[in-house]
Amino acid sequence: MVVSKHDDAIDHDNTDWDEYVKEYDMTKLTFLPEKEPTRFVCNFKFNADESAELKNSMMSTLNKTTREPNLSIGSYQQNVVRFGLKEVQNPDYLTQAERLTIKKNGRYIRNDTLAELEECGLVDEIFNAYNVLAGSNRTAGNEKNL
Repeated sequence: MVVSKHDDAIDHDNTDWDEYVKEYDMTKLTFLPEKEPTRFVCNFKFNADESAELKNSMMSTLNKTTREPNLSIGSYQQNVVRFGLKEVQNPDYLTQAERLTIKKNGRYIRNDTLAELEECGLVDEIFNAYNVLAGSNRTAGNEKNL
């Protein structure tokens, strides 16, 4: 579960954001009275096809001099979010116009929705969560609720 650092439900005076992003532990967040955050539900356990596409999106071309792959981190980040973001849970009190919704083509987020998330900085925030949560799974070899 990911919450944006810009969510107006967060009581920033009583929340240690650095502690939250170490493990994306919701218990580290404090919310303002009668407020709830928008929650981004992610699953960073990618299937083989998704993993292959992620790797391919990282290496866009070969460097003409060294013949090594050039890294293309932008498309990699966007694909992590495209494949990993499964649902947005908005607080009940938000009006329909205030709610963030994701549109999908089948299982994956559409480009127009991804562009909106990029404009808000949410692609970077969700990608950071991927680096922490999926990285700890790879390193520790454990199953974490992502």
